[in-house]
Amino acid sequence: MKFRKLEGIGFDVSFIGRGYAQPGSPSTEYDVEIVWRAVVLVVNYFDTARVYWDSEFKVSLALAENRE
Repeated sequence: MKFRKLEGIGFDVSFIGRGYAQPGSPSTEYDVEIVWRAVVLVVNYFDTARVYWDSEFKVSLALAENRE
């Protein structure tokens, strides 16, 4: 996976990210599984916002167990 350093904060983010403007499924369990699959593939950039329905909730559920 390629990474790019974010200017100003020095954090490396993956070139490939997961966006949530269009959720994958109305199923919370399925979307949590998608987030974990992305983490396994070394994706560390998740684009979410309050206007994307319940995406913040689903991503936080998936990442709550392991914040590293």
